[in-house]
Amino acid sequence: MNIKLLSILLLLTLHLGANTLDPGKEVVGKLSGTIIYASETANQAANNLPEEQHLDTSGWEQKWGFKHYRRIGNDTQAIYRSYENWLKPIKGSDQIMLSYSVVKPTDDGYEIDLSFWQEQRKVFRTTSLILEEKKPLIILGPKWRDGQLLFAIELKD
Repeated sequence: MNIKLLSILLLLTLHLGANTLDPGKEVVGKLSGTIIYASETANQAANNLPEEQHLDTSGWEQKWGFKHYRRIGNDTQAIYRSYENWLKPIKGSDQIMLSYSVVKPTDDGYEIDLSFWQEQRKVFRTTSLILEEKKPLIILGPKWRDGQLLFAIELKD
């Protein structure tokens, strides 16, 4: 009986030790994803958002063609060295998600593979995309209500 118990403890210790030594689980950074609602008019649903949901969007009207921008969801997750990672910016919903994995580090950020998911379908995938600190990537998303959704992705410290 003692040998059986000792064997189980040894296997459990080896299993736990193997998980903690996995270099792929090393956190190498953080990625933040924000869903932004863009519209020509300040529609009633967007006006009801709390004040902290408003964004500094100076210069965006010329770039994106909309007058009003509101944050409707945000998620920040760890970037693991060798594992696929997920952002779900609308809490409790799988409607819009982003999966990403590191290809390799660069001087100012990471080269990543990125997939955009809507309603559990992969809408598009890009490989070897370079993300740099303080340079957010803006993805033009689907039309929604009387406007458009944007997905802002950026590296965080």
